[in-house]
Amino acid sequence: FVSFLFVYLIVCFYFYFFFFKQKTAYEIGVRLVGSEMCIRDSYDIICRSCKIVDELIVGVLNNKAKMPLFSVEERVKMLKEVTKDLPNVRIIPFDGLLVDFAERMDADMVIRGLRAITDFEYELQMSQTNHKPVSYTHLTLPTKRIV
Repeated sequence: FVSFLFVYLIVCFYFYFFFFKQKTAYEIGVRLVGSEMCIRDSYDIICRSCKIVDELIVGVLNNKAKMPLFSVEERVKMLKEVTKDLPNVRIIPFDGLLVDFAERMDADMVIRGLRAITDFEYELQMSQTNHKPVSYTHLTLPTKRIV
């Protein structure tokens, strides 16, 4: 009877930890880089974000309504060059809304950068007015002052 109880407890322990325990870490994070990309601010946020998630996907926005200094291909190339030493970072161009991109990438977290208090107000409005039910965490990180 004691050996049966011991085996039963081991089986219960196995099922709990491998099937029912919730994740404690975020697997996939998404970071948006827009058309007016500031490489230092973006790199700072990317470096800090890749320590939080297992895989960081940097989405380079192709906004046809704006005329950026660099094309999407040039921005992707620049970001791949500066993040080549970060093994868990992928750079992917995308069109459309960040919410849809994060959903397509199966993201657990969306990471945004804050440069000023007005950025916080904007990010708060964007996260609160999103009508789609989202299954990710919205994280905002202040950029470090890089001189």
